[in-house]
Amino acid sequence: MLLGVFNTVAHKLLLTPALGYTESFSGWPKSWLLVALSCVALLVALLDHLYGRKKSGDALHSADHIHYAPVAKQIYAVAEAGKLDPYNWLTAAVAGFSRVCMWIEKGVSWVYDKGVPGVVRGFSALLHRGVNGSLTRYLVLAAAGLVCIAIVFLIVLL
Repeated sequence: MLLGVFNTVAHKLLLTPALGYTESFSGWPKSWLLVALSCVALLVALLDHLYGRKKSGDALHSADHIHYAPVAKQIYAVAEAGKLDPYNWLTAAVAGFSRVCMWIEKGVSWVYDKGVPGVVRGFSALLHRGVNGSLTRYLVLAAAGLVCIAIVFLIVLL
């Protein structure tokens, strides 16, 4: 506390020569309002500790009266359940994202493992029906295939 109050001495004797600073950031704050608010906050904390110690009879449990206060009790219950923890929020978000990714991956796997082979089997069965040993039919199908390929090339080139 003494170095905090008399920080000019430590700053001038230790830090300025060692680090070569020319500026001084020591001394009392420029704002007396800040000093007064800090003193009030420390005084309230001290009085709260003394009250809690008197109420519980133990310095270790002197803050329990805050924990079990009427409104704070519910807030502490929610916090202790982990509902206010950003880590839990992020973990749930990552778990949800992981489920979506798994769903997409299963869909893609189904397309490649079941969908495409099923379509190929269907077309194969359809083409297999057309195989009856007729040379004329084979020639017509080959010519129709060449015409389709030529049409596709013309569409792509134009």
